[in-house]
Amino acid sequence: MAAKKTQKPQVNIAPPTQYIFSHMVNRFSIKRERGFIIVSFGLLDEEDLLVDSFSCIIPQSTLDSNKENLVDFSERIGPPKEPVPSWSMEKEKRKEFSLDNGVVDFIHLTNWDDAHAEICFWNYSRASLSDLTHMPGNQVLHPWGLALLRCDIDLQRAFLRDLYAV
Repeated sequence: MAAKKTQKPQVNIAPPTQYIFSHMVNRFSIKRERGFIIVSFGLLDEEDLLVDSFSCIIPQSTLDSNKENLVDFSERIGPPKEPVPSWSMEKEKRKEFSLDNGVVDFIHLTNWDDAHAEICFWNYSRASLSDLTHMPGNQVLHPWGLALLRCDIDLQRAFLRDLYAV
């Protein structure tokens, strides 16, 4: 007599309904470290003065688990048509500088009219995800909306290109 296989419950991830941070951005920088990257986004005015900024940490495990989807998305939208000016958050001279330092577990992207785009960062507890996999039936994980970043499509394209640059 064959042993009955137990079916592991499915956990679906629902999109967040709110975001902790919401910003317009027109610059970004990526600083690579061992095991993670620090990504900073800025909004600079016409005089190149920093108006607003957001920074977060993306662990290597997130980069690995999101790679296939993000590389496929990047190939569909193509390379930037216009260059995004280089910028580094580290060079900004601000009296009250601090990293928001949210840890990103999932990266969600969208764009429209071949002009406008969003880069969304979500995070969630791996412990909560594990707990849901042990509950009967299909479960839904509700992640935190860490940041909603609005930008032009070329910034999104350049971000994707640089995110997985070798």
